[in-house]
This record gives sequence, structure tokens and C-alpha cells, in this order.
Amino acid sequence: MRKILIICMSLILFGCQSQENSSNEKAKDPASSTKKHKTLIINEDITRIEVSKSKGVNKIIFEDQESIQIFYDVISKAVREDGIVNMTDPDYYVMILYANNEQQNINVWVGESENKSTLMEADNTHTIYTVEEDFLSKLLEKNSQ
Repeated sequence: MRKILIICMSLILFGCQSQENSSNEKAKDPASSTKKHKTLIINEDITRIEVSKSKGVNKIIFEDQESIQIFYDVISKAVREDGIVNMTDPDYYVMILYANNEQQNINVWVGESENKSTLMEADNTHTIYTVEEDFLSKLLEKNSQ
């Protein structure tokens, strides 16, 4: 009888400890707040987009509504991808400036030949998003014309 009581108490204590550890791990995950969003959050009140291959060097600036709208349409359709993120240096750095003077930084990896392009918010390196098309090259080509 005593052995059964000890076994039952051990199981109860072990079960409580596992549940407590699990909730602590969730609280420590910095990306847990973004996991509920399946798409990349971007505001509509964009006033300027700056794109560069190196952070802030030789940047290309988009302030026209057509380019901003193309950018917004594509980014708002970006889909969050599950899994562990381990990325190389991005192909492009994008800074989005809003009417309220806030900014959002996004790193972009351009997809090669029918592969999706990958996006990552610079302040959340635990989550990536994908878009179907190479929208950035289209914007850069449009700007060079």
C-alpha cells in the first residue's frame, strides 16, 4: 500500500512540474506574440520606402504612390512560415517610414527562378514570411527606367 501511495504522489508531482516548465518556456519565447499572426503586419499610411543592398548605403527611395501601393499589396499578402529560422545576410534591407514618423525595418531574400522571396522583420529574427513574387526587383527595375 505504501509503494502505491509513493508512486501516485510521484506521478502527481511529475505531472505538475512538466506543466509548469511548459508554461515557462512559452513565456520566454520572444516570438510568441507574433505567432498568432499568419501575415506580416504593415500599416497603410506609408510615406516612404528606402531599399539598400547594405544597411543605409546607396539606398533607393520610393515616395510615389504607385510604388508604395505595389509594395503594400505584396507585403500584406506575405505568409508566416513555421520552423526554425537560420538565414544568411539578406539581399536587401528595407526601411518603411510611416506618416506618424515610425519606421519598420524588413530584411529581404529574393527568391531565385520561381522560388518564393523571404521577408523578416529586423526586430523579430524568429519569424520569416514568404511572398510569391520577386516584387523588389520589379520595383527596382521600375525605378531605374
